[in-house]
Amino acid sequence: MLDGLVLERLGDIFNRRISNLAGRNKAGYQMELLLNFCRDNFITPSLPGWSNPYQKVKDLTIQLDENGKEHRKNKLPSEEDMMLFAKLFHDAPSLGIEAEYFTSAIALLMQAPSRCSELFSLPIDCTVWEENRSGELKLGIRWVPAKNGNEGIKWVPTVMQDVALEAIERLKKISMPAREAAMYAETHPDNNGSMVYISKLVNWPFVDNAKKVKASEALLLYRDRELHAEHDVIQHSFVLPTVNIINARISRSEARKGVHLWKKHNILREDGSQPDITSHQARHWLSTKAERGGMDELTLANWAGRARVADNASYDHRTEEEKSNAIAVITIPENANTLEKIKCNLPISFEEIGKNLTGAAIVTELGVCEHDFAMIPCQRNGDCETCKELVCIKGFSSSLELLKVREVQVAAQLEKAQQSHKMGAFGADRWVSSHGWRLAHFRTKIRLLEDENVLDGTPIRIPDVYDPSPAKVVLLEKGLNIEVQSPDSIDSKAFNIMGDLLCLK
Repeated sequence: MLDGLVLERLGDIFNRRISNLAGRNKAGYQMELLLNFCRDNFITPSLPGWSNPYQKVKDLTIQLDENGKEHRKNKLPSEEDMMLFAKLFHDAPSLGIEAEYFTSAIALLMQAPSRCSELFSLPIDCTVWEENRSGELKLGIRWVPAKNGNEGIKWVPTVMQDVALEAIERLKKISMPAREAAMYAETHPDNNGSMVYISKLVNWPFVDNAKKVKASEALLLYRDRELHAEHDVIQHSFVLPTVNIINARISRSEARKGVHLWKKHNILREDGSQPDITSHQARHWLSTKAERGGMDELTLANWAGRARVADNASYDHRTEEEKSNAIAVITIPENANTLEKIKCNLPISFEEIGKNLTGAAIVTELGVCEHDFAMIPCQRNGDCETCKELVCIKGFSSSLELLKVREVQVAAQLEKAQQSHKMGAFGADRWVSSHGWRLAHFRTKIRLLEDENVLDGTPIRIPDVYDPSPAKVVLLEKGLNIEVQSPDSIDSKAFNIMGDLLCLK
């Protein structure tokens, strides 16, 4: 029966079951909606009014006061601690199996924003190789998000691929005896000796709730007591770590006396203190680095396996100055020229490149194409370098670099054609003419793009007088006028013709 007595006990239930204030605020809000629904729909019309007593907790991640700064500082490991951990990972094989195992586990968390608990469902064949658009092979790791995210592949940065592969190989080597024991227990269910370890895995023989990864395939499996130097390993056993067990090896605050690896191996900061890292700090650290690098919010959410893009804000610990600078970079002034808009991936109108046409031009690797594709398809079939509708932009480094590459290529072809022409090869003279014409175009554009007197952002074309069309060449040879008449001149001629016709009457 839903009545006032139930409402009186809500506070005790919330305080007992929800430890953090933010969780109580969210639960209280949902409870208020539920009670209002019951009252408004006459399910319990006499139910007393109830409002959420838990105030919304300030998000310290976006606060600008000292508390916010301290919160962001505590969420991120220092650069010094990260470098010390990198050295520990490098030296781990010589420090023992404990250092090798736990540094490899944390190293995997450094590849993509992930939760420590997601490590436990990684199979030994978690790696994926795929070729990108440039033809380069990229490494990915199959992750299963712990909080409602989409299962998928998290791609490893190129500079970290060797680290990821080394960490996986180390864990494969360490987990092999435990995986063999798990396989034996799976294939011999009557063996009572394995029951104590089977009972610790709720979804046996699987280690994940989705029941996709078996214990015999789990990358982080190890034998009981194998990671304790003071105890003998229990043969034919298999266990998985917990988040607390992993944090106890790298965090001073969560470690028992003398357990963490920093103290065991006498690793100190420059000031003499010991490093302190938690497994979840890696997720915050990578997300913040990605924000600083300019990764867009949707890509970051997908990379981190987050269910909502809005959750990125909780992991963004950039300073106020960094955020304001990022906004300033993408804020384009009203008088921005063509080059500034190209750099910011903004559309370029035909008017901005001097063409009297409505619409947006196409930005290519060589410049801006002013062809109106709504009227007719491209007639050059991709031969853009000498096309009259290609507009190069001064300061656009991509076009200048490509034109220089093409200049070298065409110059070599021209030299070869000239040699063939001297030797009397049939048709070589036409190739000399063709390559010479193309090379003249390239060198003219390169000279204009390198001219210091030309301002950055200036559209550059080869003047029409130096490169007339074949139709204009024929008209000029016949002595005809090739100037395009303006509407005013046409109107005046039409008026004169009409006057002459009237006189004939």
